[in-house]
Amino acid sequence: MATENSVTKTTGRASKTATRRYSDKCLADLARPYFVGIVGGTSYVSTIEYYKTIIERVNATLGGLTSAPILLYSLEFGQIKRYMDLDDWSAIANILFNVIDDLWLVGVKVVAIASNTLHRAIPLLEGAVNWKDLDDDSDGITLIHIGDVVAKKVTAAGIKRVGLLGTKETMQGDFIKKFLVERGIEVVVPDSNNQDKLNDLIFNEYCNGHFNTKTCSDLYDIIAQMCCQDYIEGVILGCTELGEALNVEWRNLLIGGHLDHDFEVDARESDPKLAESMQNFQIFDSAEIHIEAIANYCITGKLTAESCEQSALK
Repeated sequence: MATENSVTKTTGRASKTATRRYSDKCLADLARPYFVGIVGGTSYVSTIEYYKTIIERVNATLGGLTSAPILLYSLEFGQIKRYMDLDDWSAIANILFNVIDDLWLVGVKVVAIASNTLHRAIPLLEGAVNWKDLDDDSDGITLIHIGDVVAKKVTAAGIKRVGLLGTKETMQGDFIKKFLVERGIEVVVPDSNNQDKLNDLIFNEYCNGHFNTKTCSDLYDIIAQMCCQDYIEGVILGCTELGEALNVEWRNLLIGGHLDHDFEVDARESDPKLAESMQNFQIFDSAEIHIEAIANYCITGKLTAESCEQSALK
């Protein structure tokens, strides 16, 4: 039976005593202030959006032909999913260890993982990877944790009761929830049937790029049900593919209180408690928020309050 044991430092390459394969001059040339490493591939759908949108936002701010110095490492999703199915998170943590170590060796000082679910493995890297604050001059690497930046955004919006959607790992685990709970935010997840349904949609449809009226309306229905039954004040799209599934049209319907397929009816008019909970209903797209944080770092060389003040694991 698989267990969640911490990663053992078999090579020591990413430890404080790591021996670098490249000369100091080579690393100095590579390690620019706004250089960021992104671990993607789970899935390719959201990874493409990460790369494209970060570049667009950096260019929109800095102009000309300015781009973002990104080193993208694309994981083999099939391998990751097989380990997920076996509940072997130690194996996934070891894969992430080697990837983060390789990124560090070529000068990456800040890394982001373009997946909510893979953040379950991060605590297993404690002691194996030398995480550090951005302003720490010692060798190591800073993580822009998706749970941290999302929680900051929800807090800033004044939301006290929020729905969390994602894979079953994300909805049932605490590796994203804990950042919200620490800030006094109540987290609600769908019932078990809808968790199963959403998990199937993510892995069988959205991660394969299948976005159509049926698959998107299924997601809308799950959120609408949570609004009516759980009186949430907002919802976190806690899977990096969900933002594309819940496009602007669907989002506007939710914000407008149209919670069934009779889109002319505002459900808030017949339920005062629903009207109160949805008065300032907000949708928090974890991918959008994470991308914003990464782009801000690329532009400023800092992890500001708008993104992430420090490594979430320090």
